[in-house]
Amino acid sequence: MEGDPDLTEKNKAVIKLLATAILLAQESTEVPKTDLSAESLKTTARVFNFVQQTIYPASVELSPGIRFDVPPSKQDKKFYSFSQIGCGANAVCCLATASSGAVCVLKIFHQREEPGKELAAEEFLNWRNVYKVHKVNNWTFIRSAEIRGIHFLVLPYFSVPRNKEERESFMEGNETSKLWKALAQMANQGYAHDDLKWHHVGDMWGAANKRNRDGGKLLDNNTKKAYLFDLGKVSKLAECDRKKWVTDSFEMLKSRAGFDCE
Repeated sequence: MEGDPDLTEKNKAVIKLLATAILLAQESTEVPKTDLSAESLKTTARVFNFVQQTIYPASVELSPGIRFDVPPSKQDKKFYSFSQIGCGANAVCCLATASSGAVCVLKIFHQREEPGKELAAEEFLNWRNVYKVHKVNNWTFIRSAEIRGIHFLVLPYFSVPRNKEERESFMEGNETSKLWKALAQMANQGYAHDDLKWHHVGDMWGAANKRNRDGGKLLDNNTKKAYLFDLGKVSKLAECDRKKWVTDSFEMLKSRAGFDCE
């Protein structure tokens, strides 16, 4: 991938296409799932191949584009990493898809061998503990994986509110808001997020996004639900402290909704 001048224009096109696809995923709520797919995507990606136990760059063509409304399945063994969407002290997160175009995030840990394995295992367990009541479509593909000493997680893709207006939409209704419900969901499982910021809050398409029986207009319940993610740092939360943590966390995020870098 490096040192190839022919990729410059291709990369610009890919960035434009990704931006368009993300915009569609965030704003399209009145169309069937298949209409959320981008046009055919042909680009260079880094391939994570579970079967061959290899990671390598390759040309990739996804005829359905990136499908932001569909998660990978347990059967998927090959993932294409397109672009970095986040970087922390322990790992980098990349926008990725399965071969079908089903979207996900690869969280790739910086440390190899045992240190990386421990970090990946801990966060994998946190996902299972916090969202254990969601053993349905969107959660069955969460997994911890290793290829030749490199450890990573396959995780859901979330759309993050990027500005004050989008963040305020997560808080509309206060205790009935998407943000409050996301905080309460974690607290009710007995956990607190120890590194809570706006870029650790996002929403995704729910299983209710389907057509009615006669194939006509989408049902009114095709709404998005908010979740807290980046679960490397969570702690146990006593039942008597749950309501206070939810209230304090909500007010903290509310006070920081206008900050550009959160």
